[in-house]
Amino acid sequence: MADQISATSPKRSIATRIHGRFNRLGKRLRGGVAATAGGALMLLGTLGSLPAIALTDEEFKQRLDLVPVFTVLREDNRPVVVFPQRRPGDTTPPTPADARILSFLDPEGLEKFMERLREEDSEAASRVTVLVSSVGEVYQWGTDNPDGPQVQYVPIISELPRALELAREVNPDLARFPGVPLFVATNSENNGYLTLEQNGRKVVPFFFRLEDLNTTLETFRRQSPTNPALNNINIEVSTLGQVINVLKSSAADEQELAERIRLIPSGETMRYIGGLQQSREGATPQRSQESNATQGDATPTPSPTGAGALMP
Repeated sequence: MADQISATSPKRSIATRIHGRFNRLGKRLRGGVAATAGGALMLLGTLGSLPAIALTDEEFKQRLDLVPVFTVLREDNRPVVVFPQRRPGDTTPPTPADARILSFLDPEGLEKFMERLREEDSEAASRVTVLVSSVGEVYQWGTDNPDGPQVQYVPIISELPRALELAREVNPDLARFPGVPLFVATNSENNGYLTLEQNGRKVVPFFFRLEDLNTTLETFRRQSPTNPALNNINIEVSTLGQVINVLKSSAADEQELAERIRLIPSGETMRYIGGLQQSREGATPQRSQESNATQGDATPTPSPTGAGALMP
């Protein structure tokens, strides 16, 4: 069962109800990413040797479970789906195969979507809920429901311009950034990834927000100004899809990196989740039905209007 509560964003009010699995998700975040995201002192180094052992399915899911996402649900607890914009003059009606379920990686993107939904159908917007889950759970739902709507992870929009600039250093002809950007620091002198010491293990953090990566580097520069690993640093950009492929890879030359990769959610998202947890603890829970959004019940009905219509 999931608790239904009212919550206020630390940045702005989101006029929805919130479905959350906060106890389980909060334990994951505190036990995994929080130490790195919070700037705990860890030494920087370069990638060293590690036995090439592929991640198990459980280890793969645990890596993705550390990244929270927000998915908007209809009143019947099925996901709201959207359809791609039609080209001018295209009168072909959308089909269920065109449908997308949007999972937002930050509260700002969620709020902008809610604003759009309120503009298109304010009554429907007043009845939706927001499911707080993880990339791992959403990814597993997509794997278990290959015939259902495709899941689309919505990137942090403010990160796309810088991500595109970095990507164009490799591909100057790139018109738009192809996916959810992830930022990682490398050392140009030895062509290796910078690593953080976390619980006695060297890990390679991939950040969803460039500012969080830069803040981490500045923290280490202040604390260890003579550390040679901080010289000749480059920032590179990858995509969430590419990193997921590495985590799932059985190729021997990728398994060492897969073992070390850690995904670091944005600091703003972490604070937002913390605010929801505090609000939940201070609220009187009302019992509601457990969401069936991840149980394979999300077959959409195409909108007759097409053109990116929302299906509340």
